[in-house]
Amino acid sequence: MKPIHFFRQALYRTLVNFLVAPAPGAAVQQRRHDLAHLLQPGDVILVAGRTRFASLVCRLTQSAWSHVAIYVGPGHHADPAHCIVEADVEAGVRMITLAQLADHDIQVVRASRLPESSRQELIDYLLVRVGLRYDLDHVIALARLMLFAPSPLGRWLSPRTMRRADPTRAICSTLVAHALFTAGVTVGAAPIVAARLQHAAGETHDLAAALDYLVPGDFERLPEFVSVFNSRQDC
Repeated sequence: MKPIHFFRQALYRTLVNFLVAPAPGAAVQQRRHDLAHLLQPGDVILVAGRTRFASLVCRLTQSAWSHVAIYVGPGHHADPAHCIVEADVEAGVRMITLAQLADHDIQVVRASRLPESSRQELIDYLLVRVGLRYDLDHVIALARLMLFAPSPLGRWLSPRTMRRADPTRAICSTLVAHALFTAGVTVGAAPIVAARLQHAAGETHDLAAALDYLVPGDFERLPEFVSVFNSRQDC
């Protein structure tokens, strides 16, 4: 391994270890979510995390939600309890259980026009990506966008200069958005992204490209989704 690659990996690991540590003052929510009877494959799960990374995401995106995952149902893992796919900053794309979200505030939103015939296509898209590494470089690019797009510096943040998501890696929001798009859900990302880039030099009219600029909290605001559960209201 070249020294520069070794240094980069060491720096990456140090940064990840810092980010996944609990945020100061983060409190564990004493809630239990019995959602097995409610969830359908393709349901999007918004999560309020308690790590430094989660706190940073919430601050940058001005949202209560720091993470997003997607339900695929049982039967796709050696352990039937593993029924959710997520892109985790430390572990990459993986399957988790509902129990792993039991102590977090969550909201479940459902695409109102997900074709029943396309659910398996969505599941296949997600399962083949289990094991991909987390794309921290793209998160840094998104952070740059969230910080500087509303300012005069936004002219350097046109879609021509913004980094596209690496197809061999993933972050939580782009993984979910592209999975739904593949299954035929017209995710209305373009208006949100256009507003986010209103001070940048140009707009993006490529829907697939717009999906790369979504953040977890956007799924709460997208008109294609309806809320079916919110632990802050329903518990």
